[in-house]
Amino acid sequence: MGFNCLFLKRSIIALSAILISLSTLMSQSNKKKELQKEYSNILREITTIQKNIDKTSKERSIGVYEIGLLNKKIEKRHKLIANIESQTNEIEAELKIKTTEVGNIGSEISTLKEEYTKLILWLNKNHSSVNKLAFVMEAHNFKEAYHRIQYIKKYSDYRARQSKYLTNQVNRIMGKINSLNEVKKEKVNIIEINKSQQKELTIEKNNRDLVVKKLDKELNDLRKKIIRKNEQAEAINRKIRKIIDDEVRKEQERREGARVRAAKRDAAAGITVKREPEDYSKTPEGILSSSFKESRGQLPWPVSNGEVTTRFGRQPHPLAPDLFIDNSGVDIRTSFNNSVKAIYRGEVVRVFEMPTYQNCVMIKHGDYFTVYSYLKSVNVREGMIISTGQVLGACGYDETHGYSLVNLQIWHYQNKQNPQNWLSGR
Repeated sequence: MGFNCLFLKRSIIALSAILISLSTLMSQSNKKKELQKEYSNILREITTIQKNIDKTSKERSIGVYEIGLLNKKIEKRHKLIANIESQTNEIEAELKIKTTEVGNIGSEISTLKEEYTKLILWLNKNHSSVNKLAFVMEAHNFKEAYHRIQYIKKYSDYRARQSKYLTNQVNRIMGKINSLNEVKKEKVNIIEINKSQQKELTIEKNNRDLVVKKLDKELNDLRKKIIRKNEQAEAINRKIRKIIDDEVRKEQERREGARVRAAKRDAAAGITVKREPEDYSKTPEGILSSSFKESRGQLPWPVSNGEVTTRFGRQPHPLAPDLFIDNSGVDIRTSFNNSVKAIYRGEVVRVFEMPTYQNCVMIKHGDYFTVYSYLKSVNVREGMIISTGQVLGACGYDETHGYSLVNLQIWHYQNKQNPQNWLSGR
């Protein structure tokens, strides 16, 4: 009976250890999968940036705006290395757990072997065929003889179970050792990858510094271009603000006109009760405005493919940190002649041209406005009601940037919004 309790106790302890290890390893496995997915995404982004750099270098010599791409590539490389280091930490943790498991199972096997050897010696000494027969024959009655036979059978069963349990544990430790060796290989591989990425990072920084050095002579021209660009940005901002003011004024005039007409109808009908002011939230304009607001973070991108090259807001120029670029929206680099689409339904309130920005389309979405610039051609006209995803025009090539792009701006009355907070993730 004591042997059975001992066997059961060991089995429960072993099962508990397995369950705890499995839980920990599953958690680590999920983390590793997430890191590997992130690694693949960053690597894909680096490849895309390099393609853009290569494409630009074929079209013309590397210029000041390509420094931004080089810096972005270096930034992504830093993220990639940080990801690799996180993967290394996860592998180290997994290695530690598996090493501990192998040690624990090894210790248990050593103990089991020692106890099993003692058991075999004891059984051979006390339970030989002659001893077993004598043990049964010494019984005082048939019932006692039966119990002694059952006792001998239990010992034999326990011996078989212990033998099987020992065999299973030996097989288990061999599996763990194989798994441990695989993790060790994975660690060696990830360390080599890290060394390779560190080398790439050093090369990219050196290349960037060489390009910057070659372009130092262009700094004076660059400063003039940045100043002129900021002036042009302010000019389009003034135009946008004026258009928004005009649209707000028109809406106010519409509401006032509706109120006056309603008052005249009431007077003609002899109604003296004062009407409540129009509930803007229940008007078509108010409903459209609310639905646009609720779509924050879920709006589609204006082009099918592309990447943000200049973020929203005031930011230092990559080559001349003492000079700042003011961007009221985001610049999205894309392929030449790519279709530019409306990110939400609304009404086209203006189609206009601006120096540098080429053709621009402005759409009203209740209290919100979106502006699309750098269009070489336009497919819509003022007053048109358009739907989400409708083509507004085609992307043009900009000499200053050296590539095709669309600039997207989002305004709430006179307040500029960061488009990246409104667009869906990519």
